[in-house]
Amino acid sequence: MDKVNLSVTIIIPAYNAVNFLERAVKSALAQDFVREVIIVEDGSLDDTYELALQLEEKNNLVQVQTHENRVNKGLAATRNRGLEFATGDWIQVLDADDELMPGKIASQLGIVNPSSTFVVGNSLDIYADGRVTKRAFYENSWKGLIVGKFGISSANLFNRKAIATLGGFDGKLRTSEEYDLMFRLMKEGNMPVFDPNYLTKIHITEGSLSRGKQYEEILSANWVNLRKRIRAYLIEKGEFTLVLNYWYSGSVGTFLEIYGLPKDETINKTFLNIYKAEKKLKKWIYLTFFDQYKEATAILIENQKEAS
Repeated sequence: MDKVNLSVTIIIPAYNAVNFLERAVKSALAQDFVREVIIVEDGSLDDTYELALQLEEKNNLVQVQTHENRVNKGLAATRNRGLEFATGDWIQVLDADDELMPGKIASQLGIVNPSSTFVVGNSLDIYADGRVTKRAFYENSWKGLIVGKFGISSANLFNRKAIATLGGFDGKLRTSEEYDLMFRLMKEGNMPVFDPNYLTKIHITEGSLSRGKQYEEILSANWVNLRKRIRAYLIEKGEFTLVLNYWYSGSVGTFLEIYGLPKDETINKTFLNIYKAEKKLKKWIYLTFFDQYKEATAILIENQKEAS
């Protein structure tokens, strides 16, 4: 496999993204192996479309596409619109408020082989108050898919032909579309390769955290229904182990409790209780010993300052 000749199409869906679209595009253009950057404007209510056209004018790798009559169709359909024009061997989906760090694509292309269909990567969550937390994947693929620790769209990389064979993202979904796609790839026997580096910045803003009750209802329904489909598939294949049942019952049961939704017969209550106790213990250990570590570090720094 001649990796030198591999090419990547970066698809940036953009809806009301005037405040951060240029940052995303700059991070895309700084990558190696980029054949084209496709901004798909999704019927924004601000000046996103005009900004996208300006960015297209500045760089010949950038092109702007829209839905017919510039209607709003949502993230999955907008990504699929970009796929219609993509010519690269691999697809990098980049949400307009996220950012690729230098070398992200090169790092992931460096670990693929001729049979690879997608790469799962780690990312950094960047908060407005300056906090940075790591979003790490689980290398147990089914566990990662069930729990939601399996990368995020901007952190992952997809083989264009593989996802085209499946018809791309499910355009009917408004959330969980990337996990649905990865599930469909894995059902076909396509397991990922993993890039342990943290080369994607996910900017967490107030707008991305609060999207209204209607959005939360759609999110919760899609999230839970996907996990139920994964569970049913694994049971059918005889691969729904006790360990996976534990992670399913714990993560889905906790999710249902958070959203105030009823638990059904798919949730093993014993596993859920153990899962919650384990999470509580881990949180206590973290808060207890991490606070002590921070205090000890502060004292050490202060002593060093006084000594100097």
